[in-house]
Amino acid sequence: MRRAGAALVTALLVGVVCVACGRTGPENPGGGSLLRVESEPAGTNCPEGGLAVLSGLDQDEDGILDDSEVASTDYVCNGESGENGENGQDGQDGQDGHSTLIDTADEPAGANCPAGGILISTGLDLDDDGVLEPEEVTATEYVCNGEDGQDGLASLVSVMDEAAGANCTTGGQAIRSGVDSNRDGLLQPEEVTATDFVCNGATGADGQPGLTSLVRQEDAAPGDCPFAGRVVMTGLDEDGDGYLDDEEVRATSHVCNGEPGAPGHASLFELLDEPAGANCPSGGTLVETGLDTNDDGVLDPGEVMATNYVCDGGNLVLRVSNAEWGGVCQRGGVKVETGVDDNWNGVLDDPEVDQTQYVCNLFLVQLESGFFHTCAVVSDGTAHCWGVNQVGTIGDGSLTHRWVPVVVHGLSQVAGISAGLDHTCAWLADGTVRCWGANPQGELGGGIGYEVTEPVEIPGIDQVTELSAGFRFRCALRVDGNVACWGENSHGQLGDGTTVDGSVPAVVPGLSGVTDISAGERHACAVLADGSVRCWGLNEDGQLGDGTTNESLVPVPVAGLTEVSDVAAGNHHTCARLRSGTLQCWGLNSYGQLGDGTTTDSLTPVAVQSLIGVAGLTAGEDHSCARQTSGAAYCWGSNIQGQLGDGTMNSHARPSLPIDLLDVTSISAGWLHTCATLGAGTAYCWGYNNYGQLGLGTPVLRSVLPAEVFWNIAP
Repeated sequence: MRRAGAALVTALLVGVVCVACGRTGPENPGGGSLLRVESEPAGTNCPEGGLAVLSGLDQDEDGILDDSEVASTDYVCNGESGENGENGQDGQDGQDGHSTLIDTADEPAGANCPAGGILISTGLDLDDDGVLEPEEVTATEYVCNGEDGQDGLASLVSVMDEAAGANCTTGGQAIRSGVDSNRDGLLQPEEVTATDFVCNGATGADGQPGLTSLVRQEDAAPGDCPFAGRVVMTGLDEDGDGYLDDEEVRATSHVCNGEPGAPGHASLFELLDEPAGANCPSGGTLVETGLDTNDDGVLDPGEVMATNYVCDGGNLVLRVSNAEWGGVCQRGGVKVETGVDDNWNGVLDDPEVDQTQYVCNLFLVQLESGFFHTCAVVSDGTAHCWGVNQVGTIGDGSLTHRWVPVVVHGLSQVAGISAGLDHTCAWLADGTVRCWGANPQGELGGGIGYEVTEPVEIPGIDQVTELSAGFRFRCALRVDGNVACWGENSHGQLGDGTTVDGSVPAVVPGLSGVTDISAGERHACAVLADGSVRCWGLNEDGQLGDGTTNESLVPVPVAGLTEVSDVAAGNHHTCARLRSGTLQCWGLNSYGQLGDGTTTDSLTPVAVQSLIGVAGLTAGEDHSCARQTSGAAYCWGSNIQGQLGDGTMNSHARPSLPIDLLDVTSISAGWLHTCATLGAGTAYCWGYNNYGQLGLGTPVLRSVLPAEVFWNIAP
């Protein structure tokens, strides 16, 4: 018999071969290309036998091409053997067939293999020299690498000293962690996803255990608290008996009750027949609700705050009752229940109630005085503004000045509002920001135009918990304790180390753990969790409080100020409320706006005279105001337009007589006017009224005494 030609392979492939395996990233590796060559017996695939070439990607990265990883199989077959001679006798041996050869080469990245791979060439060794020449190639096959995976993001941890304060009473360390999303190897503030504090223990006396701190409380004497309260005594248990003896008392403070507020007005409702018509096609009932402001037990027409229609439909019955204060309706209202009178007794029984609705009395949540306009947030989540509107500051879609409050268009779920020179911004319950008005320095964000008469969303800012507007810039406090500012930056009031205006909110570097912010004319300040204050921007009158008149493009500490709760920045002065309920102010004092009894400027904080128990403060152009826990309010400084509200136009260098208002719940100082809200839900304003910013409904130039805002906040 004649012998078949033997198969030769130019490259001996034993077991599994990995050719030009792909580079892998630590989290999303690319699969390496593998080959496996096995003998193929004579049969269907190769009549004379040959080789089976199996290829695929090494998905489990074990360096072995498993059966489950085989993506394709190719066969390289031996040539046919010569024929036998005739008549049953062996003929002469035929010539050997040509050998089958395989050649492999790296395939660079390109059209055939985007990530590179291996080129397999096969053919017959026609010249029998054992080398597969290019002209002998009869077939080519590409086995391509998988694409490289992208490196995963690294986790980073930053450990910094934590000063003694709210987070760690005796100091410690703040451990911040997050993912290096910008791949710069540094944990940036915006990359922090978690913060933990490891606090120091209290320091004991050397060589002996520390003494135990004790607290003792007693009812306050009538002379110490006009409306009763508690006296709190603290000290160390020096004799170890577990009781704070009189001689062990080291500090005493009084926690006094506030002055009793005026009684609330009752919610009233009146039911009237509604004839068939536009409101009720088949007739029905008109439900009018409101507060009995004159306490006569009758809902007068001027007391109606809301109307609702309950229309007839078969044997539909309604039941109306007062809604409880503090429940669904925080300030009371009316509960309307409707249903079908199934038993035809003319009464809506409890099992017959199909629907319950509430018509709640509305009230003011926040009042904010701007330069020549005023805005408020109402309990239904809407915003109202009044005053100057020549560049759309009011947000009602017009350029008409408003002498009474009007609704800002297209806003709902408003959480708070802030009024600047000629623009206004509000933050919503979802943490986003809407602004309207003038935009010469980008205070409304980039690409919006010069003036906008209705709210537009500010890109690049979210998770906002507080806003404060300056002259033509503003800053926002975010839920993570960082501060972002945008707008005019002529004196570094954006705090980013430059004087370049910014139309996109940018995080102020070097600030974290911020609890309160306030923007003045061209400077801004922030309170940190440890009770210290940082300020930046214009400083020509010492409004930064660092002991100099040098402006700062980045935040600098206010000298000697600790235990601060909140801060208020005016035009060229700043005030802070301490946790003790006292006030400190610094900067320009030409009208006595620092409240220290002088008109001398101060580059560092000085104490405001004669004010304790302060619950809130605010700063205008050249005047300041504060509200006490008792509900009394005081103003001091410039009074050239009656903005102090004392009935005169005389300036005062210290808080003098309280404003003639009771139960003040908030106070806000604008440029030359001031406004306050009362516990009953009413609003009062006083001072300059050239554009109607007092909301009185009349073009009176000013009011030197508080006057009630002409308001209609029906639901």
